[in-house]
Amino acid sequence: MELETGSLAQAAADAGAEVTEVTMEVEEYPPTVTLTPLPLEDATLMAIADEGARIVARAEALVITDTTTAKLAVDDLGIIRGIQSRVEKKRLEYVRPVLALQKEINQAFADLMAPIKKADGILTAAYGAYLKEEERKEAEQREIVRLQVEAAEKAKALRDSGGPDVELVQEAIEVEPAPIHTRGDSGALASRRKNWKARITSVRELAKAALSEDGSVDWITGNQPMLDLLAKQREDTGDPIPGVEFYNDGTFSVRR
Repeated sequence: MELETGSLAQAAADAGAEVTEVTMEVEEYPPTVTLTPLPLEDATLMAIADEGARIVARAEALVITDTTTAKLAVDDLGIIRGIQSRVEKKRLEYVRPVLALQKEINQAFADLMAPIKKADGILTAAYGAYLKEEERKEAEQREIVRLQVEAAEKAKALRDSGGPDVELVQEAIEVEPAPIHTRGDSGALASRRKNWKARITSVRELAKAALSEDGSVDWITGNQPMLDLLAKQREDTGDPIPGVEFYNDGTFSVRR
């Protein structure tokens, strides 16, 4: 058996070591999805592209001044809608097999990661609960210290004002901060991050704040989808809503 010159196997053999060379044949797998022809080589699509260039030229040259030129514009818009429909069907011919394969691949990886995801959820929830408990303990200890300081200040004020000398018996509390970092023996590191959020507890009170003159709340916006729905419902009646204007932002559609 001839060894490849300059290979590690050849070097080992030159050094007197017994070398067994194994040749492995790797089977090549063709792609499951092939695009034949490629979109930019598809004669149908290329013909549509040429037609699109002609339509663009006509659109740039057209000036709508009367019914005749308006009809020309509408005719080309109809042609465009037809082209859009044909191209979309052609696009789906290419995309559907790819999406089907993508779905299979995603499902395979989802199945593979299912136990990992489950373990991640269990441990994340457990570690999060541990951090919340440590934060609760820290807050409790800080509150005890605050109350002790407050009681000592009151006793001193009472004594300074000529009142009785009150002896306070207070246990020394050492505040143990909740852990910010936890590093595992493997080197993995978990870091606690603050993530403040807000929730509305009273819409009425929030509305009052928005109406106040101090300007403390000036960022409230309306529920736009709901307002648009009301505009459609009140198109005929025109029933107003204070602070809201209903208007017609009309468009047009072209069918072929």
